[in-house]
Amino acid sequence: MRFLLAVFVGSLSAVYSFGQGIAPNPSLPTRIRKVEYRTRAHLSLDDERDTNLDTPHSTKKVPEIDEEYVRMLLQDRGYWRASIKTKLVPLRTHNHARWFDVVFEIDEGLPYYLSGVTWTGMKQFGEADLNRSMRIRPGEVASRRAITAGLQEVQKLYAGIGYVNCTLVPHNQLDDAGYTLALGIAVDEGGQFYFGELSLPGLDDVHREMLLQHWQTIRAMPYSPEKEEAFFRGVLWPADPKLRSNDYLFYREFIEAHFDQSERTVNFSIRFTPSPPVGNIH
Repeated sequence: MRFLLAVFVGSLSAVYSFGQGIAPNPSLPTRIRKVEYRTRAHLSLDDERDTNLDTPHSTKKVPEIDEEYVRMLLQDRGYWRASIKTKLVPLRTHNHARWFDVVFEIDEGLPYYLSGVTWTGMKQFGEADLNRSMRIRPGEVASRRAITAGLQEVQKLYAGIGYVNCTLVPHNQLDDAGYTLALGIAVDEGGQFYFGELSLPGLDDVHREMLLQHWQTIRAMPYSPEKEEAFFRGVLWPADPKLRSNDYLFYREFIEAHFDQSERTVNFSIRFTPSPPVGNIH
């Protein structure tokens, strides 16, 4: 399952201020002593983020990485047109590394609000069902995080009826005059998957027959992660009392799922080994 979230990334501007007597040496790794954010927005910022990064081994410089992080935090609050200027303040070279302070000067602008959501390409659900799963409502702050969480909920909705390859492609349209964001989402539902075959290598004949009889109750039904978990929780119960509260997670390590794209089935295999004991199947 996957989705694409289009974001508006404004122009990036960086101002590098090198102090007197400091000769930049690009061969040395870059280290950040501290990061300062100058902003009026009430953001939850991690000042230790992206410190001690060795930038020569990265395709991006440390300030660029952290600036993307700041921009996402601003978009989480609806500031889609925020301007960020980066100031890199050099310090002395220490322990064979170039040390800097990073200062982000932020002009947040005004927050944008969601004007509406439009859907295209869906067949299994109507707009009302999808909008309920999105949770974010028109008139609320157009939070990037809220939109992302809503898209994840829509994917869960589709996965619950077997559409595990559903792809959501959002498109944001900003109205800079009214400070609103219109969200359009193109839905590619993909194909519906069903429970397929169950393989039980290493299990004795008696217990294999018992487990396969249970399997027939969901075989050929539309697949969903919830049905999968419910089935294996119901039939695999470890004998060790210490594992009873965590039985499914314990056995999940031994359960393999294979998604057959051509047949649109999900086939499972459980590896039964002498140790640890399998326990009882009921």
